[in-house]
Amino acid sequence: MSRLRTGIISILTVIISAAAILYTSCTPDDKCSVVCNNGGTCTDNACLCPPAYTGAHCDQLSFTGSWKGYDNVNAATNYMQTLVIAPGATDTTVSVSFLAGQPAGKTITGIIDANRSTITFYKRLISTATAIPDTISGTIHLLDATAATSNYTYDNVADGVTYSINGNYTKQ
Repeated sequence: MSRLRTGIISILTVIISAAAILYTSCTPDDKCSVVCNNGGTCTDNACLCPPAYTGAHCDQLSFTGSWKGYDNVNAATNYMQTLVIAPGATDTTVSVSFLAGQPAGKTITGIIDANRSTITFYKRLISTATAIPDTISGTIHLLDATAATSNYTYDNVADGVTYSINGNYTKQ
């Protein structure tokens, strides 16, 4: 009987602790008059957001905005790249526009993972001057609120070339 009681008390303690953590992470306390969303915590009337979110209430995805940096193509050539990432049609998608390099002037749709830290795109079609579209596949990974990396391939059908591209970007 003592073991049963100890087990029940342990389970209740875990449940109550988890509920308290969840409640305080999204509800104002005595020192805070703001509500922090998406796992943000309130300290001295300001939200401290997890890496994937930003904004006064941790309600904006950190991915959205302009990112500048360098892409390395086929482990040989570096060039300046600007990515513009905007909210997509759903909560789990974003629009990624490439303003330079491969594929300059093109926009694709990417899928955001459950942790809100990685955008994945697989064989996304890119229109070209030829009848056969190019494709792009890869990931963009959010390191923190101001830094991201990419690893993707761009299949240029017209040239018969596949580019392997790695990039590092800073949010502007």
